[in-house]
Amino acid sequence: MYRFEELANGMPIIIDFNWGGWEEGREMASNEDFDYDTVDIPTLCKMITGFVRSNRFCEGALADAFKSWQILKILKSIERQVP
Repeated sequence: MYRFEELANGMPIIIDFNWGGWEEGREMASNEDFDYDTVDIPTLCKMITGFVRSNRFCEGALADAFKSWQILKILKSIERQVP
């Protein structure tokens, strides 16, 4: 997980916003069957930001996002949306 955090922080996918107060993101994250293709790339970047930042306060949050395949689903959705 540390390597992913390191890579994510070095790329322009980490967005500066109030991720802790982002209720829509919390709802998406709590739904393991959420269809990430229904949201745009900035929202997907916000999701990754939320997982990475929340891991600082709740160790294992990022690992859980990997275990539930959410990170992979988000990355695949980004790949499909990039021309």
